[in-house]
Amino acid sequence: EHLGPVKFISHKQFQLLETDDFSPVSYFFTPVNYSLNYLDDNYNFTNYYMIGISGGGWTSTIYPAIDTRISKSFAVNGSLPLFLRLNPEDVGDYEQFHPDLLKIANYLELYIMSSYGENRKFIQIFNKYDPCCFSGNVSGLYDDKINEKLIKFDNGDFFLYVDDTHNEHKISEYSRSLLLQHMNNLNLNN
Repeated sequence: EHLGPVKFISHKQFQLLETDDFSPVSYFFTPVNYSLNYLDDNYNFTNYYMIGISGGGWTSTIYPAIDTRISKSFAVNGSLPLFLRLNPEDVGDYEQFHPDLLKIANYLELYIMSSYGENRKFIQIFNKYDPCCFSGNVSGLYDDKINEKLIKFDNGDFFLYVDDTHNEHKISEYSRSLLLQHMNNLNLNN
């Protein structure tokens, strides 16, 4: 109220809404939580899947870490561990490096949390030539370590794919086919 009218044109401006009692990061999670609660109250679904790209990919990474009702989550160009954010376009928006969230868990821990549990799966897809963010080939830089942890826990699955079939910020046909294979629990040859 003390600022007057403000036109929001950037995620960085979310900082203006921060108070001791409120974090704008809740704008990413509250709608998902309300939707799941509604579905739980009114239907008998046994599984929930979540898919997103960019900011939606970030939400599809973080939300399943805190709500195990999501059994499979798919994030396309949604986040990278902070130590791999070497390019300016990879730094991310306000929510990507919110200090209160990162005090709880780093990105690798969040990936494990989103993957962990009986019949739970977290899939990251990176567009290798994405003009927006998180481009390149990160395969093998941290996915093996996450899978080592999940093997020790003996519960959950994590997959990382690099999509080199296009040069756009989108969910491609190739990525959609991977997602459908994971949704249907098909044998993956990749």
